[in-house]
Amino acid sequence: MIELKHIHLSFNGKKVLDDFSFKADKGAKIAIKGPSGSGKTSILNLIMHFINADKGEIHIQGELQTKSNILQIRRNITWLPQNTAILGKGTVEEVMLIPFNFSANEKIKPTLNDLKLNLEKVGLPESILESKVEDISGGEKQRIELVICKLLQRPIMLLDEPTSALDKDSKELVINYLFDNSEQTIISTSHDDSFLERCDRVVELLK
Repeated sequence: MIELKHIHLSFNGKKVLDDFSFKADKGAKIAIKGPSGSGKTSILNLIMHFINADKGEIHIQGELQTKSNILQIRRNITWLPQNTAILGKGTVEEVMLIPFNFSANEKIKPTLNDLKLNLEKVGLPESILESKVEDISGGEKQRIELVICKLLQRPIMLLDEPTSALDKDSKELVINYLFDNSEQTIISTSHDDSFLERCDRVVELLK
């Protein structure tokens, strides 16, 4: 599904990843942990081709990642950065439907009932759909972002600290929600013990 082969990465002459190799099979739930600066988020950025490795290869769904095919590859990936403001402005319902206005996602556009059911799974009331995005909490925004990612139904999810703004009860609901599809591959950075415990594998990086 995803394989990084002998990756070397440096920034301003400082090595971040040195001959790093990694493989995630279809349906795997894998967490990447390590101290700040160890390269956790860089691995996600490499998979998305937001940055380039100094050396090495990345294979996604059997294809060697290149500049010419990266747009096609990204159509199979949902990417949620940490501390993002992807929700924009408007009501929660309005912003949740924005990604589905693009032609690539029109066929999977969720109904109002779909939105309500998915919000319920992460502990959010249906009434939040009428709230303005600027009026809801950080934890609520994070759960809404995760619901959008799930509704996009892509085979690969890349998540950067997806439970960072959540309390204990919300974390449990979100983890159950994220991991309910055995076919979906998830690669996520995390320091959260409750998240790490549920993963199939934890990759620990050293600084």
